[in-house]
Amino acid sequence: MAMASASRNPRSRLSADQSIGLLEAVNEIASAMATCLDPSRLTLEVVETVKRLLCADAATVFVLEKDGMLSCDLVEGGVEELAGSLYLRPGEGIAGWVASRREPVVIGDVEGDHRFAKRVDCETGYHTRTAMAVPLILAGELVGVLQVVNRSDGLPFCEQHLEILETLAPHVAVALTNAKATEELRGHASDLQTELEQRIGQVMTAKQEWEATVDAFHDTILLVDESRRVKRANTTTSRRAGLPVRAVPGRSCHEVAFGLHAPCDGCPLPRALEGHITRAELRVGNEVHQASHYPIKNESGAITSVACSYRDVTSARQMESRLMEAERMASVGRLAAGIAHEINNPIAFMSANIGVLEEYFGELASAVSDSEQAAEGDGSERSRRIGAGGKHVDVSRIVEDGLALLEDLRIGAERISCIVKQLGAFCHERQTVEKPVDLGNCVDRVVRRVVAEHPDACITVSKSTGLMVRGCEASFDEAIFALTHNAVQVSPQSVRISLQDDGDMIYLSVEDDGPGIAEELRTRVFEPFFTTKDVGDGLGLGLSTVYTTARRHLGSVVIEEADGGGARVALRIPKVICDDGESED
Repeated sequence: MAMASASRNPRSRLSADQSIGLLEAVNEIASAMATCLDPSRLTLEVVETVKRLLCADAATVFVLEKDGMLSCDLVEGGVEELAGSLYLRPGEGIAGWVASRREPVVIGDVEGDHRFAKRVDCETGYHTRTAMAVPLILAGELVGVLQVVNRSDGLPFCEQHLEILETLAPHVAVALTNAKATEELRGHASDLQTELEQRIGQVMTAKQEWEATVDAFHDTILLVDESRRVKRANTTTSRRAGLPVRAVPGRSCHEVAFGLHAPCDGCPLPRALEGHITRAELRVGNEVHQASHYPIKNESGAITSVACSYRDVTSARQMESRLMEAERMASVGRLAAGIAHEINNPIAFMSANIGVLEEYFGELASAVSDSEQAAEGDGSERSRRIGAGGKHVDVSRIVEDGLALLEDLRIGAERISCIVKQLGAFCHERQTVEKPVDLGNCVDRVVRRVVAEHPDACITVSKSTGLMVRGCEASFDEAIFALTHNAVQVSPQSVRISLQDDGDMIYLSVEDDGPGIAEELRTRVFEPFFTTKDVGDGLGLGLSTVYTTARRHLGSVVIEEADGGGARVALRIPKVICDDGESED
């Protein structure tokens, strides 16, 4: 016959053995609660303890879910075991009734009790005969239900059994709550650990991307503290310094960036440490570096370090200097062209008039000569001296001196005309159509021309054949002539011309054994009209013409000291390969 908590008889006192067993069970649950924080293992230990204490076939711990359902992950005992999940709807079955009423219940025979849910036996394959259940309550909150079914001796459960179960219930509720809380904490910890690992991965990825970005720069990039010590540097810095990346921090910035033992002249770091973004050009030896310094502040606004960037702008500055020089020479060329044009016109009619005057004086000289011969016949000097107002003029002397003066004027006009032609050659190409040019042929023509002007000159030529460039043949002739003529003037007995293949370039050099060119003059010799020769010996356009020819043909010209102490002026011109069908005409 069923027994319900609403009509139970007063509970009898537990026997001594039952009290000792109950105490041991409480100790076991407390020990399990202290040593086991896994809800599944804890539930299993609680079930085993309850079964042993009450001589029950099966025990189940139901957990109250958030939606009001009761669930258990372990059904233990009886003929068949089911490992899995079992769910009871709110109010369903004996456990559901206990959960909704929060009251314990003991039922001697479940067959006649309306609270018994036969569905559970059908699903589990277990036959329930007698059962009791108690709510698991902690701090006024229901956490689950502890249910025990069937005694191993076949007898029904009684009030004493329910009393034991009720005594265990608070301890089971605490243990279950702690285990569940621990599981949730572990879940949160696992989630936090996963999130932390993700964040760390993101930070590491961002760090690697940032380092790769900084390392991609070809500039020297440093992070420097207030004592000029490097805190961090990119790989470009370590590579240029010849140090491992890890050996760079702690060294001074001037040592790492430029290999100096003292701070750079004009270093902008002190001003950057005052909070100013600073930029400056630093000259270290023959190099020029663009320095940019950016102060870095902490949250309180104090400057903790300075980000320094050093870019090598030596080539850029040299290019700018060459461009300025090219522009200056272009301006001089335009000026020279204008001067040549303006001078050319008066020189033309001066030369023409001098020729006419020479003819006139020639005729006058012939007439004077005839008069002198006639005067010799009658002994008179009238034909040679003409009197005007009592003054006598020696016509013969005037004619003779006049012819000499006209000769000087003619020579001067020719000299000016030659200068104008040189100015024209400096300012304009004689041939604007570019074509393949054999520099070996140019050298041969120039040597014949120079030897014709200087028969005593000794010129040695060493050349490779078939070295072709593309450009203006007349311009190359003039450039090589200027180099060779200069060399012959200072060292007529020893001039050496070399024409060699230099990879993608052709190398043409002219050497002499003269006094050489002083270092301080090497930056000026390419200036138009600059010359170290005496007045009248040179116009100062020779090397300017060489420079202009090299620049127009994408080449370069350099002045070096020859092996014998003289000067070596070398041209480097890009080489071209002439197609078989392409003509040089």
